[in-house]
Amino acid sequence: VSTQSTGMEEPHKILFLDIDGVLMLFNNRGVWNKDCLQQLKRIETETKARIVLSSNWKRSESNMERLKKEFSNYGISVPIDCTPELEYENCIAFSRCKEILKWLEDYPHKVSHWVAVDDMDLSLNKEFETRFILSLIHI
Repeated sequence: VSTQSTGMEEPHKILFLDIDGVLMLFNNRGVWNKDCLQQLKRIETETKARIVLSSNWKRSESNMERLKKEFSNYGISVPIDCTPELEYENCIAFSRCKEILKWLEDYPHKVSHWVAVDDMDLSLNKEFETRFILSLIHI
């Protein structure tokens, strides 16, 4: 049955994305990692995942413009949304997890799969144990 003819939409696949330490190297601040951008494009194309920005970059309009420009250069879709800003907890990683879970709770569409890519270890939260990829490009 076609989802178009019934008006039903396929469940979404979501990729929560950090920027610093994932697409940009720490030892060379401000320089995009071309290999990582190419892999992100491949992942987006093969999985049809929608990108949600979980990075602190969401707080800066100028950073968001840089991100949109760089994504456009690689044919990567701009993020469909950003995770919400919640009250900071004692641990940045714990706060990031809470923001992602809150976004999932509030998202109006069914989500079939989701994963978070970050250079902080989010797997400390049980819900992230099998839905988290630790970026090691800064090593």
